[in-house]
Amino acid sequence: ENTVSADAMIRTVLGDIAATDLNGPVMMHEHLNIDATCYHKDEDDQANQPVSLHNADHCRRAWNRNKDNLLINSSHLVSLEVAEFRKAGGGCLVEVTTRGIRSKNSDGKSHHEALKEVSKTAGTHVVMGAGFYIQSSWEREDPAYLKMSAEEFENMIVKEVTEGTDGVRCGIIGELGFSHRGSTKAEWTMLEGAVRAMKRTGAAITIHPPVSVDGMVEILEFIKDKGGDLSRVVMGHMDRTAFTWEDIERVAKTGCVVEWDFFGWESSLSHFKDFGNELPCDFERVRWIKRLVEGGYANQIVVAQDICSKARLQAYGGHGFAHILNNLRPVMQAKGLTEEQINTILIETPRRLLTLAEPAQ
Repeated sequence: ENTVSADAMIRTVLGDIAATDLNGPVMMHEHLNIDATCYHKDEDDQANQPVSLHNADHCRRAWNRNKDNLLINSSHLVSLEVAEFRKAGGGCLVEVTTRGIRSKNSDGKSHHEALKEVSKTAGTHVVMGAGFYIQSSWEREDPAYLKMSAEEFENMIVKEVTEGTDGVRCGIIGELGFSHRGSTKAEWTMLEGAVRAMKRTGAAITIHPPVSVDGMVEILEFIKDKGGDLSRVVMGHMDRTAFTWEDIERVAKTGCVVEWDFFGWESSLSHFKDFGNELPCDFERVRWIKRLVEGGYANQIVVAQDICSKARLQAYGGHGFAHILNNLRPVMQAKGLTEEQINTILIETPRRLLTLAEPAQ
């Protein structure tokens, strides 16, 4: 049930708001200030060129082969982009950039300060994620993280939610990153700490899984075994990992929320080709979502665009943060999803997830 109490709260970068005040569509997995250069592959003549309209198509197709493409760090530019989301009726963006891929803003502001500025300037709610991305990202930030215990991870994440930094507190845990070719021992320790933090803070968890359905299910079983509430866990990146109904339903049957968050990213040259995976087109994404709704999973679906590279911004000819609202909502309607079902996906389920639950006693 996607019900929230009258006194329920959602924690945004500008402070707590009543959950009932969140009435617009929510994108549950976006990046407004990110350094994803941990993925950079110096493989072609565009590797060190600035992103421009001239090379933007190349950058969208081969996103990790251009270093500048992997940096989104201008509050001014991103505020203009997010304003387009608000203009399209958007209510909130969940900013899931965690330790390892956070970046100082180009103006010298911290990651937290940058998110506050974007939220204020664009007039849009922003919820920030706590925690750690994949090991290869955060071990280069501070190798000491590799030696941390589950309790130490727990305390760091709890502090991000309850105390915050630069006046900004997090309202969700994640995206918690797991290495694409298989989770590492340190990542499992981090996850144990995150589940403990979930129980202490009441914040939901969102996952960046390995490129494996088995890996997804293993993570969900681990969270359940550690006492986590799977109805408050988002399994991200379904559209680059699960490609058959059997696999999709296998994940949904655990009780977690399944997230199609690559909307707008349809390139045949995605780096996931290295895993033998082909990204679906947006129409295919909508078809899978409709089948899940028909299968009784309507309350377990959220969506996003996962904009983590510069060339996907409107300023560089990309689709931007309003893509789902401007271009895919009409497709959902045309494919037979009702307004009630669409609002469940875009508003009701995100509102439930972002509401801070009562911490476990």
